[in-house]
Amino acid sequence: MPPNTNLNNPTVGIVAINSDLETCACCGKTNLKRVVWLAFGEAAPVAYGTNCAAKALGVEGTYTAKTADKLKFDYEYKLKRLEAMEKAKAEAQSAANQFGEEVLVCKSGPLYFYTVRTAAYDFARHGAYYATAKPAA
Repeated sequence: MPPNTNLNNPTVGIVAINSDLETCACCGKTNLKRVVWLAFGEAAPVAYGTNCAAKALGVEGTYTAKTADKLKFDYEYKLKRLEAMEKAKAEAQSAANQFGEEVLVCKSGPLYFYTVRTAAYDFARHGAYYATAKPAA
């Protein structure tokens, strides 16, 4: 199975979810009720079973034919979350560059905060906070 190594610029995407084929191109399992058609880069789409597709997409969880549509939602949500995380990191880095400081990563529950502490300002009043959803493991 080709790995999805760069989640910020995915090389794999969901093309369709249907019952056109009954065999998984990844593991060879047969008699599948639904398959997820994945496109790896510029290659032609291939049919994966729901669980193999989840692994290829880097999405945690177990999916069945009935929950295959949820896989697409979860993958799109993951991409949006990663995009928000990258935006927050970039904004924090921009603020840090203004003061010649480093970006600090702080975890608070399900969120990660990118903060900038400057010597010139009191952190509690003037520190810059950029919150994002928890990054994927």
